[in-house]
Formats: sequence, structure tokens, C-alpha cells
Amino acid sequence: MRILILGANSYIGKHLKGHLEQYPADYRVTAISQRDDRWKELDFSVFDSVVDCVGVIPFKEVTELPVHKAFVIPLFEKDFFF
Repeated sequence: MRILILGANSYIGKHLKGHLEQYPADYRVTAISQRDDRWKELDFSVFDSVVDCVGVIPFKEVTELPVHKAFVIPLFEKDFFF
């Protein structure tokens, strides 16, 4: 199974990747970060599963985190749903 992990540098993303990589006969894992635009060029249709582990850093003075809108909306506009 080919798995794409979004949030390669997040706590959960790193640990999930490490766990799945213990089973190379079962899983081929790719992990990417949303911190740059390289994910936009990736063909999501080659993956069997996409796991969103993108983290949120809470800031007391920020009530809405635009990074999530800026990433999640374009993510689901990609043509990878079957």
C-alpha cells in the first residue's frame, strides 16, 4: 500500500512514518511538508491513502490560522479522488 503523509515534520507525522516504515513489505511511505509548494506538484492519485498530520501551533493572539485554509482548501481541490 502506498501512503502519503502530509505534515512530514509534525510529531504525529514523524511517528506514523517511522511506524509504517517498520513494515516495508506492506507499506511504501512518502511524507511531505506543506511549508513550501512542492506538494502542489505531487500526483496524489498514485497513493492508496492520504493521511493529514499537519499540525497547528497555537498562538494566543491569533484566533484563526490562515495556514490551514491556505493548505487544506487547495489540497482538496487537487484531482485525486476516485
